[in-house]
Amino acid sequence: MDKLRALMLLNATGTVTARLFKEVEMASSREPLDPRELIEEGESFWRRVGFSEGAVSFLKVALKESWAERELERCSALDVMVITWGSDEYPALLEDLDDPPLVLYVIGDKLPSFGVGIVGTRRCTSYGSRVAGLISENVASLGMDVISGGALGIDSAAHKGCMSAGGKTIAVLGTGVDVVYPSSNRWLFEEIKESGSLVSEYPLGTKARQWTFPRRNRIIAGLSEKLVVVEAPVKSGAMITARVAMDLGREVWAVPGRITDESSGGSNSLIADGAHVLYDVCAFMESFRGHQLFLKGLDLGVSKKQSLPNLSEKQMEIYEFLCKYGEQTVDNIAVGCKMDAAQVLQELGYLSIEELVFPSGPGRWSAIPKGTWTEKR
Repeated sequence: MDKLRALMLLNATGTVTARLFKEVEMASSREPLDPRELIEEGESFWRRVGFSEGAVSFLKVALKESWAERELERCSALDVMVITWGSDEYPALLEDLDDPPLVLYVIGDKLPSFGVGIVGTRRCTSYGSRVAGLISENVASLGMDVISGGALGIDSAAHKGCMSAGGKTIAVLGTGVDVVYPSSNRWLFEEIKESGSLVSEYPLGTKARQWTFPRRNRIIAGLSEKLVVVEAPVKSGAMITARVAMDLGREVWAVPGRITDESSGGSNSLIADGAHVLYDVCAFMESFRGHQLFLKGLDLGVSKKQSLPNLSEKQMEIYEFLCKYGEQTVDNIAVGCKMDAAQVLQELGYLSIEELVFPSGPGRWSAIPKGTWTEKR
């Protein structure tokens, strides 16, 4: 048995982790401990070093039925790469984790050496979705990969924003890479495979379970040089990711939200705990100045602020009103700008075409802040 198959077997138990592997290594005074030795020692040794009964039972059956060989055959048929802990292809950033994954299953391109994580709630507002997409587009324009979790809401907006700018995005899944979850993201996953990567530590065919998603969040944090949280409730997977990132010493940024919105409770609390405030996309992008990508001569496109298109006096008044006061109803805009509602709707239509405002809720409108516009494609 080779090292690849040994690590795949240990990983598939679900309980034999890199942390346990390191503990066995220290306890047995066998440094470095070859995973093949761990498998070959057999049942009595597995129990002695702390393998769970479930892990012992799985290994006995898996060895008898040549599970690792069949798993590799399935991977080959699906064009799935298998990357193991300690190999040359293994992302160096994941080594910072206390418990790095033993195996990574990857469909698509090879994994990046660095990237920006963008995470948040599945039940995001239209504003949150728009902001996540804007940040992702600008990160991609710099040539950096965007990492997220493939879920609905903020995750999907981040993946789509990156791809719309021609960038590479990585979706770290809480299922096997061959399982589409949620099913409504099937086409998104297909697009990601073409221009980026689907990644998971779970064996092929692993279904979504309540515990699989919190565990995968450490991989998102580990792969991210910087992590951005856009709209996250206090109790959410995005907050787990943020806490892991903070423990790793990564830069954590949070988009501030209204204190009355439950969806922003977690992201606001991160700011209180010392996270960077992402109040402006251009200011966030300026934080990359001096990054190795700049040493390669890449320009920071978003630092060159674009001028407003030619607007009428009334259009400018509405735009400035929304910039100053945030999300507003048509009636509020009409009162604030001293216009009738029909005229406001007409001018909002033009501003929307120019991508200066967007509908942020039923009957509500918001401005895209100055300095965050992207060129129309």
